[in-house]
Parts: sequence; C-alpha cells; structure tokens
Amino acid sequence: MRKKCEACGEEDELIVCSSSFSAESFGLCKSCFANDIYPYDALVVQAWCIGGVDKSTDWFKETIRNNLVFHNMSEEQFNKDIEAIDSTFGD
Repeated sequence: MRKKCEACGEEDELIVCSSSFSAESFGLCKSCFANDIYPYDALVVQAWCIGGVDKSTDWFKETIRNNLVFHNMSEEQFNKDIEAIDSTFGD
C-alpha cells in the first residue's frame, strides 16, 4: 500500500525506520531513507530538546545541514523555528 512519506510527502511504498536522533519512528520513502532525510518538524523539536544546534554532536549538525538543503530552509529559519518553541513553552 502506498502512503505519503513523512519527510518529503511523496506517495510511495514506505520503510518504517527508527530515528537516529530521537526515540521516534518515521515512514520514509526509499529515497529519503537512503539519503538520511527526516521530517523537518522532528529535527526542529530535537534541536530544541538539546538546547539548540550549537549543543548538538557533529553528526547531528551534519544531518540538520543536509536536511535544511533538502527542505529548502535556511539555518536562520531553523533557529527561528526553535525559538518559536521556546516562546510557546518558555525556558
């Protein structure tokens, strides 16, 4: 059965896989799975949970950078989205 990929939104056969950066699983198309592409919001939330990108490990920073290119998002917007969570939940 074809369903929408949680990362890119394309309809395809999905691979359900665990996240390398959180205790979540995602339904990803073969292309997103092969290229380590994740749902944008999941990356924002995880970066917020650890206190921002600057506090993440090098491999997670690289994952974020690669995903920002894929999702056509700037680092500035990514940081604003993290700050938006701060304004909702506070420090």
